[in-house]
Amino acid sequence: MQRRGGRVVIALEDQPGSDDPTPAELADYAAALGETAADLARREPLPGRTTVLRELRAVPAPDGMAPLADTRLVELAASMAGGVAFSPRLELFPLDLGLSRALRISRAAAGVRPESGIQLEDLLSRVRARFPGLAVLDETTYVELSEALAEAGFPLDWDTERRRFFPKAEEGRSSRLALSSSVLTSTSSLYAAAQSRIAEGRDPREVLSARLTESRRLGGFLALTLKGPDLPGVADALAARYDTAAVSLSAVFLDVLRELAEEQSVRWQALLKADAKFAATGTLGAALAS
Repeated sequence: MQRRGGRVVIALEDQPGSDDPTPAELADYAAALGETAADLARREPLPGRTTVLRELRAVPAPDGMAPLADTRLVELAASMAGGVAFSPRLELFPLDLGLSRALRISRAAAGVRPESGIQLEDLLSRVRARFPGLAVLDETTYVELSEALAEAGFPLDWDTERRRFFPKAEEGRSSRLALSSSVLTSTSSLYAAAQSRIAEGRDPREVLSARLTESRRLGGFLALTLKGPDLPGVADALAARYDTAAVSLSAVFLDVLRELAEEQSVRWQALLKADAKFAATGTLGAALAS
């Protein structure tokens, strides 16, 4: 039993003559993980899973210690940090995270339907699912939640009779432009909306621009289908125009795959070779499958 920074750590004893790490070395490692976790949880914006795992893996582990699984690693780091918890996505966050910031990050208020609204507890449950154990969610009133929603940029009003939050009614706007951002807009519906707006003398590009603006405001998404020749530069142009971040999912996937290969002690070139063989033959080898 070791004590580090106000935390008590139960560590395995090393056997005499073995190369296993000592309890003191294990406790020091756990404490170092806690320091890194505390730093990650204080950052703005909150780092994602990839950054969390990369920086925790960078903490030097004692010689002879078997690598911890991702979930176990993050759980240990959070418990050693104090005042820090972890989400199902393996994000580290402070337990005193503000309500408006939690709403903004979780996007729990996005996609609320105007005809049904959302109950206070259901909205808080969405936040709680992203940030388990968040202290600010206990005994939150609708007044506090309304203020936090406004601060986070979600236009929801509390209906005292129906005891639900509803999207604010926007005068002078077509209902076609106020579709829930949680709905994946198909090409056919976009085409139909564009044809309708053309008939009214409006440019269909204006319709698409309005949908993009609405999706960004509500925190939802809009799927855009482009022809190959039109694709280069579109992501960066949209990011610049709508003040968002362009993220390459291919790059994210490759980064995670590299980390997984390193964790499993698999050479990167061997992985690429196995992938190329799979692409050529359609046969998935046992090693690549695992």
